[in-house]
Amino acid sequence: MPIFEINRFRKARLSAKMTQAQAAEKIGVDPITIIQWEKGSNTPTKRNLEKAATVYGCSTSDLLEPDAVSVGSG
Repeated sequence: MPIFEINRFRKARLSAKMTQAQAAEKIGVDPITIIQWEKGSNTPTKRNLEKAATVYGCSTSDLLEPDAVSVGSG
């Protein structure tokens, strides 16, 4: 199951050349919410994650930690 990844979220915002306040306005949340998401003290709902991906011009999977792949011994 993918996990919200704060570093990917922040990098996506910066790549979109947005301040936290600009991102918050476009996503429809309070600026403190963006700060909390980027610090990891709160996580976005699925709906807000989808909005953020649209605003940042990426996919939701770009904002999530990739699934770990197990490698068996051969």
